[in-house]
Parts: sequence; structure tokens; C-alpha cells
Amino acid sequence: DDDDDDDDDDDDDDTTLGYEADDDAKTDDDDDRCTVTGTDPSKDVITSTSSGSLTLKDLVVTGGDRGIEVVNTNVPAGTYTLTLKNVEVRGTDGTGLHADLDSDDEANFVVELRDVVATGAKAGSGVDIRVDTAGELDATLKNVVATEHGFGGVYFRDITAGSSSYDVSESLFEGTGERGLGIDTGSGDGDLSVALHAVTASHNVGDGVNVAWRNDIGTKFDLKVTKSAFNNNTGRGFQVDSDDDDNVFNVIIEDVEANDNGDRGIEIENENNDDDDNPRDMDVTLRRVETSRNKGGGIWLDLDGKGPDPAEVTFVLEHITAIDNGDGEADHHGVYLRHDEEDGTFTIAMKHVVVSGTNGGHGVFIEKTRDGFPGPVTIVLDDVTVTDTKGADKSGIFIDHDGNGELDVTFAGHVTASNNSGDGVTIDTLSKSPDVTGIDNLRGSDNVDNLLEVVFAGSSAFVIPDPS
Repeated sequence: DDDDDDDDDDDDDDTTLGYEADDDAKTDDDDDRCTVTGTDPSKDVITSTSSGSLTLKDLVVTGGDRGIEVVNTNVPAGTYTLTLKNVEVRGTDGTGLHADLDSDDEANFVVELRDVVATGAKAGSGVDIRVDTAGELDATLKNVVATEHGFGGVYFRDITAGSSSYDVSESLFEGTGERGLGIDTGSGDGDLSVALHAVTASHNVGDGVNVAWRNDIGTKFDLKVTKSAFNNNTGRGFQVDSDDDDNVFNVIIEDVEANDNGDRGIEIENENNDDDDNPRDMDVTLRRVETSRNKGGGIWLDLDGKGPDPAEVTFVLEHITAIDNGDGEADHHGVYLRHDEEDGTFTIAMKHVVVSGTNGGHGVFIEKTRDGFPGPVTIVLDDVTVTDTKGADKSGIFIDHDGNGELDVTFAGHVTASNNSGDGVTIDTLSKSPDVTGIDNLRGSDNVDNLLEVVFAGSSAFVIPDPS
């Protein structure tokens, strides 16, 4: 039931569902929350259809179809807030919390979940939220636990908003039947910001975290992930799938582990970009990241783009560990770095990186795939070790450069490439004047072919034989 606030003279009415529990309402261990139990699995336990803001607090909901159902259509202009604090939803037949928020008048929506537990939704998600507005969506999740659901843990589904932001911290998404945390944007025309801190998304069927970004107009995408773990998922540990024509694409991933997943450990893709409003500045930085024993490969960064103006694309990988990735397939690499762009610059800096035991693909595969790419490609390797690549004729480091512009490869510090099934390092380029420097810093042995081979237009131009 909803209790309207009679003291509020505004057009929006604020609704609070919270309770002072008496002795009969207490749960185990003198839990001072009210318990509401659904006895009919075909009916929702708590339903709200108010167009005003809604707060639920100090509440336990069990059983029923959906534990909490919030349906707000035609929300007027202004700010609508959906807040859950100290709420637990468990053992529902369908989704634990379902919210469908809609506005034809550019309302702004604020969703705040704090100290929320959603467990055991048999045939739904723990939390399923859909928003459709020309205004903004601001979502905050802190200390949220979503476990053991038939579908996803927390799913922001088909989000359409002018801009949207998600701040998720100190939360657990585990043991779900689809994905731990899903953020699926619709076709709005604004920016997207996602920040994850101290998040664990593990032991899920499907991906641990999946962010799908599908906007039609050039905008800005910011992603920051820190101190989080995405392990033992049957799909990817962490994935971003962007079909947006971003003007700015910024990704920072630090102090993260993504191990023992059924597909790739970390995957970042931006793959549409077929018109003129395409990425101009794309920066992806990974620091202190471990991706090991993932069947589909360790790290996969694949950014496409073309447009009339030069782009600046930078990958920075520092303190990376990628051990025993791949299950024998040829495209399952330890680290895969690709960019497809007609013009501009492509810069890769790798420092303090260890890649070992890759099974199927190359240990490190760097690919620039657009033929005739005139822009400069700069690759700097410093304290990089790539060993024991097992795929047939696969190199420890393979650089595939299809452009005809400048290619600069620098072994800035010690680079070790040993015991690989192809070359230690292969550079295959169409550049008319590739520049490879710091070769004295390259070392290794026991490679099946050469320590270093530089290939130009299909013919070997320079070889350093393997010392073994």
C-alpha cells in the first residue's frame, strides 16, 4: 500500500513504506524490520503505482510472484526518486524488485539502493529496473547483495535516457542464472558513466558484469572499475559491448582480477561507428590486473572507428598478469589489442606485463587492421615477458600492422620471449619504413622459429635467429 504525503503541495507526491516493528514483526536475531510475506506465488507482494517518489526501508519481503512491483508511467517533469534502504527480498517466484519507470515529460530519475539483499528469485532477477525518459538517470548501489537467482542478479534493462550514470560499490552479484550485473542502455542521445568499486561478480551463469551501450549519437562514455573481482563465471568475467558512436571513450580498470571464466576475462569492444560522428579520442588503461585461466583468452580490447577527423587512440597496460588463458582455439590470445581506424594515431604502452601459457592464440596479439591506414602506430614495450605460447605456430608477441604509415616499435626495457611455438616476436607490416629500436633489450630462447622476425609485404626483411 502507498501512503501519500498530505503535507507535500508539489505536483509529485512522495511515498514512504517503512515500519516501526513490534515484537511480533521481528525476524531472527531481533531484526528490527517488518516482514511482509506473500502467500500466493501468482501475486506480487507489494505494489506501487504512484507517480511520486517512493522510499522503502527496514523491510523484509518473502514469497509471492514479484516481491516489490513499482510501475510509474507518465511521470511528470521534475525529479523522481526510488529509494530502498535496509531492505531484503527473498524467495520470490518471479523477480525480487521490479521497477518500470516512464516519463513523457523529461523527468529525471534517481534510483538508490543501499544495504539491499535480494536472494532466491526462482524465475527472475534479483532486481530488474527499466527507465524510459528524455531526462537523466542517476543510479547508486551500495552494499547490495544479489545471489542465487534464476535470471540476473541486478539488471538495468533497456535503459533509454538523455544521460545515465551508475555508481556501484561494495556489492556482491553471485550464483545467478544469467549475469551478475547487467547495464543495457537503449537509444538515448546522452552520455554514459559507469563506476564500479569493490564489486564481486563471480560464479554466475553468463557474464559476471555486462555493460551494453547502444546509443545513436556521438557522445561520451566513461568507465572506471577499481578493486573488484570477476571470477568463475561461465561467460566473460567483465564485458563492455558498445555500438555507440562515441566522441570520447574513456576506460580505466585498476586492481582487478578476472580469472577462471568460461570465456574471456576482460573484454572491451566498440564496434559500430559507421558514420561521421565516430570516436575521436579513445583511451583504455589497465593497471594491476590479473586475468588467468580464462577459456576464451585473458584481455580483449577491440575498438573500431572511422570518420573524417583524425582520432587519438591509446592503450596503456601496466602490471598485467595473464597466465594459462585459452582452450586451444586460434583466436584465444593472452592479450589482444586491436584498433580499426582510417586516420589518426594509435599508441600502445605495455610495462611490467607477464603473459605465459597461452593455449591457442598468440601470447600478445597487436592488430591494426584497416588497409592503407596512414596514421602513425607507436608501440612501446618495457619489462614484458611472454613465454610458453602453445598454439600451433603462434608467437609470443605478434604485431600485425596493415597500415602504410609509420610504425615505431621500441623495446624500451627488458623484453623476454621464450619457449613459444612460433617466433618470440613477429612484426608483420605494410609500412614502408618500420622503425624497430632497442633490440638489445630483447632476449629469449627455445622458440620454435626465430627470436625476432620482421616481415614486410609477406617477405622476411629482418631476422634474429633464436639463440637455442
